[in-house]
Amino acid sequence: MISIALGWVEFRIKQLLGFVIMIIGTFIYIEAIVIPINFMKKNTKVELIKREAQVKSNSYSASRDVPSDINEDAPLNLGMN
Repeated sequence: MISIALGWVEFRIKQLLGFVIMIIGTFIYIEAIVIPINFMKKNTKVELIKREAQVKSNSYSASRDVPSDINEDAPLNLGMN
């Protein structure tokens, strides 16, 4: 600001516009701003956590669908005696 006031450098609106675009891009990258467009929010941290929770809940319910003739508490025999 001082250098502009003293006339050492020339103020250019393009530089200010570029700086604003860079700051907005950084905020989008660190997910401080989330763009509400499907392809842009697909892999945000929040969406990944939601998908992971859904997968865990689906795998838990699938693991409970064990046939009754299988004893889940029995030790596994892996053939390593």
